[in-house]
Amino acid sequence: MWLKLIIVYYIVLVLSILTGLLKIKDLDGPARTILLLLSITLLTEISALLYSSNTGEGNIFIYNSFIPVQYSLLLLYYHKAINEIKRSNLVLLIAGLSIVVTVAILYAAKDSRSINTLGLATESVIIVGITLHYFSTFLNSSKPISVPFWISCIMLFFWSFTFFYWIAGLAIRHNFTDNTIWLRYMHWAINVLTYASFGIVFLFYKRLQPARE
Repeated sequence: MWLKLIIVYYIVLVLSILTGLLKIKDLDGPARTILLLLSITLLTEISALLYSSNTGEGNIFIYNSFIPVQYSLLLLYYHKAINEIKRSNLVLLIAGLSIVVTVAILYAAKDSRSINTLGLATESVIIVGITLHYFSTFLNSSKPISVPFWISCIMLFFWSFTFFYWIAGLAIRHNFTDNTIWLRYMHWAINVLTYASFGIVFLFYKRLQPARE
């Protein structure tokens, strides 16, 4: 059962990337940054799978190495896509928080057998915070709904769950070890929905942009 779900996960991720590549002429710089992130995500998944299959050893260090790459690309997306973030002092705050994330990652990297929960949780808080800041400025403006709005909805959906999964999920697994399989399936479902949503945004990118007068 789980193997079939993993295959579905890979199919959705590949289809989303292929959709982005087919529509790449329609995509602007920020959207291409998301496409690059999805591509590196796929390469990371394949690398981790091949490493564990060929060596029989754990592949957690590959996922830990991916965290700062993922974080950097997400910050780059928001810096490119949201003018308010680019112009505000939030960039300085992000830079400071980035140092915290880097230190957390380096600290957690001492144990390559466990996922960098601290780094992921910190990354989640920062991305959710940036997304909420975007929604706050958007609701106080007269701008029409555009692609950054939909991508921010996807980000809020995914990273809110990611924070829950790696913080609350750890506590749940520690105290209720026999009833946590649902967390695994939720994690799978959130990932599939997220990558499918990005694929839909790529597919209808032009239509999602506001009409120019």
